Amino acid sequence: MVNHEFSLGALIAENRKLAGLSRRQLAEKLGYRNLEKGIRRIGEIENGRFNEQIIPQIMKILDISEEEREFCRQKDVELLIETKKKLPPFKPNIVRRLMAALYQPIPVPEGITNEELIDYAINLSIRDHLYLCLQLDYDLRCWINPKGVSYEDKNFMGGPWAKPNIGLLLSEI
Repeated sequence: MVNHEFSLGALIAENRKLAGLSRRQLAEKLGYRNLEKGIRRIGEIENGRFNEQIIPQIMKILDISEEEREFCRQKDVELLIETKKKLPPFKPNIVRRLMAALYQPIPVPEGITNEELIDYAINLSIRDHLYLCLQLDYDLRCWINPKGVSYEDKNFMGGPWAKPNIGLLLSEI
């Protein structure tokens, strides 16, 4: 799973601008030879994408303390809790992988618990030899292969900001 630090990203962007540095100049200070790569990584961090390798260096350059970082983390947790309270109840969904980035929704039986839904998806995957993606909540998505083996999607960005789709759904064509 990709971690996010949205508040820290915003603080980094703000402190960078207050220091009068462009992303290019910050990339130079970080020692990037490929400045475009550095600019892209800084942009990702400023937009909340976590990168433990260079965040400590950026914090040092921009004089951001660990206490400020912890404050940002707490702010993100509070924001996530508030955002989740405003969301409608999540309706689990299953999609069948047809080919790379092309998926087909599969109807989910009504009144089924998450445990029953997992069993249903595994049995469906084995019976019909399907690759399935099962999203149980805003934060949890797993893949099931035709042998019935399931694994959590570690690259899933999760959270209420996540888009529930994983590619182009056949119903959108």
